Amino acid sequence: MLKKEFVERVATKSGKTKTDVKVILDTILDEIVEAVKEDGEMKFLGFATFKKYARPGRKMVSPLTGKEVEVKEKNLMRVKFSDTVAKRLNS
Repeated sequence: MLKKEFVERVATKSGKTKTDVKVILDTILDEIVEAVKEDGEMKFLGFATFKKYARPGRKMVSPLTGKEVEVKEKNLMRVKFSDTVAKRLNS
């Protein structure tokens, strides 16, 4: 499902406009990222936990040039869904 389809679905179910739903969704997603960036973790009990982790820097060989290049450390996010979500997906 694409974001556009999700927004349409929520707008239909909630009675809100697509524009309102899109603004709310964008705000929620932005706030999740900011919370994880600042605190390292965000928990939605009964849904998921979002955690920041650092992928260490490394050296690799460029497939284009064949030369060794340095890849810098990078912050990424992991999502672990709750048992409740897993049960709903498998029921």
